[in-house]
Amino acid sequence: MTNPIEALAADTMIAAVGTAFSATYGIAYPGIDFTPANATSVYLDVSILPNGSAYQPVSGNDTHQGILQVAVMYPTAGGAIKPLEVAGAVADAFDKASRFFGAGHSVKVSTRPVIGQPFPNDGYIRVPVTISYQATKD
Repeated sequence: MTNPIEALAADTMIAAVGTAFSATYGIAYPGIDFTPANATSVYLDVSILPNGSAYQPVSGNDTHQGILQVAVMYPTAGGAIKPLEVAGAVADAFDKASRFFGAGHSVKVSTRPVIGQPFPNDGYIRVPVTISYQATKD
């Protein structure tokens, strides 16, 4: 049995977060236990949301849509500006020209990532970065 495109796209996008940011920040991956290194650690909280598909008559392929959400988790003592700067770096890493390749598929970021409003979350300022993508099998 082969993996469905939704799983392949999710794996590719989650791996892209790790490639871009694991040397700088802790990363809370979906479905994996995570504890920040300490109460002053900045980390990224990753979620993946498959979002339907559409048939592309020219190519004969289905395009699968999804949302990668990377929430910047910044200790509250730091204020709101620094977490917004980190969120901007995340958005830049997944700009609309970004394309990621996996075994037998590709994932394209379809629009400029959207940086959400900072809000308090259990001792952190949470800033969601929403990244829309489209995936196709090759």
